[in-house]
Amino acid sequence: MLIEEESLIGRAIRSSSSLVIDVASSEHQHLPEVVAARAKGARTLAFVPLRSQDAVVGVLLLSSERAHACSVSDLALLERVAAVAAVVLENARLLSRIKDRTRELEALNRRQEALLDTIAELSSPVVPIARGVLVMPIVGALDVQRSGRFIEALLQEISEHKARVVIIDVTGMAVVDASAANHLVQAARAAALLGTEVVLVGIAPQAARLMVEQGLDLGDIVTRSTLELGFVYALGKAGGRIVYRRA
Repeated sequence: MLIEEESLIGRAIRSSSSLVIDVASSEHQHLPEVVAARAKGARTLAFVPLRSQDAVVGVLLLSSERAHACSVSDLALLERVAAVAAVVLENARLLSRIKDRTRELEALNRRQEALLDTIAELSSPVVPIARGVLVMPIVGALDVQRSGRFIEALLQEISEHKARVVIIDVTGMAVVDASAANHLVQAARAAALLGTEVVLVGIAPQAARLMVEQGLDLGDIVTRSTLELGFVYALGKAGGRIVYRRA
């Protein structure tokens, strides 16, 4: 609400002091608050600012049909009540701001989660390249959280496409360390329970050397250096073959 500075409420806010007004006084006859109070039969008006720390957060306005209704002791009591009311009002405003901020953070968190899910889907897409053969490239890091999503998607796609072989391409993986190797072994074991073989392709020479130095074991997972060689192997397992046309 817009408050005029020359109004009695504006004066109370600007001066941060209480005002007691006799409606019958000619000095204030032109002020809108006095005109409105006189129309309702009021004789005394009291304006008590609600002070919170160093700021005025509102004004407590009271009226009475009796003249000189607000004594010094009455005003002191009203100011104590106003002080409590100011604290309550400020706490309510603070709570409202906290709720608004909480809603903003929750909305931001939902957007971030949706974005992460989208990134996870895009960084581990599933591509059927032949009957019974799927390719799942991995881009980025394969941490614990993402590993769970990856294995879940792997099993779902195997079931939907009745895949016999899944080629996991790790060319785009940031690091193939002990943790990542363990996740890949878990994925291969999960796929084996559905009767599907996993072929691992795209291990870089540096990653291969690191895996040897650390003694990492990929178990019985079949590995091929390139996606093309992995596809040839997978196609043979799925009962297909590649036919090359003479130029």
